[in-house]
Amino acid sequence: MIKVGVVGALGKMGSEVIKTVINNNETKNEMTLVMAVDKFRTGENVYGDVIIESDIEKAIEANKPDVVVDFTQPTTVFENTKKYLNAKVKPVIGTTGLSMEQIEELKANAENVNYDVAKERERIVRHDVMAHVYAYGQQCPKAKGIIHLGATSCYVGDNTDMIVMAEALEIVRKKLVNVISELAGFAEEYKDLPTLAFTHFQPAQPTTVGKRATL
Repeated sequence: MIKVGVVGALGKMGSEVIKTVINNNETKNEMTLVMAVDKFRTGENVYGDVIIESDIEKAIEANKPDVVVDFTQPTTVFENTKKYLNAKVKPVIGTTGLSMEQIEELKANAENVNYDVAKERERIVRHDVMAHVYAYGQQCPKAKGIIHLGATSCYVGDNTDMIVMAEALEIVRKKLVNVISELAGFAEEYKDLPTLAFTHFQPAQPTTVGKRATL
């Protein structure tokens, strides 16, 4: 069973995670809540027998979770992550706490790609994603510090690859279906036409042209 700790336990997302873990424990018995950390209501039994704690490091030491789900704020998530890694606990980071001002700024410039600034920055840093993170930050100064929390190299690069592969598979799928259809018709038409089979470029036993087409 996976022992789960939640930091930001009283927030909207933290509460939902805890409800999911508790429900899983009652139905599938795969996860159990062992730790809940928040700056409010410390010492209270908000979630059954699990007491709300305020000190992350002490809570990890006392409760020994296998994984910690962090739903705090961008201003604290880096320091929190260091604590999880130092304690050899697997962290799941769900950064929240963005202001509406930051969100509106990001949305306003989402389609307004700053290509010239990104091109010049890439020439300096030799990194395409970070060049665009920098360029986006120039357009969104209030949200500049949190852009890279979501727009990491893996997030951008891996998801781009997935989109490209998915679109490519749609093209290949149509072509492949056509090829299969043509081969099936050919194999059916010549299923009784005798021919000599080959193995390693050497003559082998008799077969039919139709059967060879299926191979």
